[in-house]
Amino acid sequence: MTDSNAILTRDQVLTIPEQQMPMIVLSDNLYSRFAWLIRAFQQPRNHISGDYNHAMVLKRPAEVVSQNWRFGTEMLTDYLAGQYRLKIWWKPNMTNPEKARMNAKIADMLAAHGKYDWLELLGIRTGMRWLHIPGRNICSEAVAQIIQAAYPDMVKLWGNHPTPGDLNAHLDEAGWSVYGRFIPD
Repeated sequence: MTDSNAILTRDQVLTIPEQQMPMIVLSDNLYSRFAWLIRAFQQPRNHISGDYNHAMVLKRPAEVVSQNWRFGTEMLTDYLAGQYRLKIWWKPNMTNPEKARMNAKIADMLAAHGKYDWLELLGIRTGMRWLHIPGRNICSEAVAQIIQAAYPDMVKLWGNHPTPGDLNAHLDEAGWSVYGRFIPD
């Protein structure tokens, strides 16, 4: 897939070849009150293109790793049930050593079962991006740490505490491309 405007079917999302992973997945739950709260804390305005309330990594076909209340694995099918829109990013020229570093970071984070940093949402909303609980992450921070395992300079683009919107705004600057999008019926 190379067309950044490609709309993928559910089956196409579930059969993305594993050799193209890990991939970054941004999601927007169109109906969740918690998702609305996250969007409101990030950017206090109406929903616009580029507003996402969750970030995760497609680790293998149909399986994502994600920072929810704890960092763990989830089935991608949970996000294809009709209330989420997805934007899937990939790095076409990612080398095997870069993939290995990202996968090693994922394994370390899975072993640690990190907790969610709810205080950081307040920090984002109030403009105090430094406000957070040390050792905890929001979803986009966890994804940023995984990316930075292979590409440490990425922190210069989005800082230490990125939101899903920050990731969306800067991935293309570092050679990532939109693989495709999923939009529910």
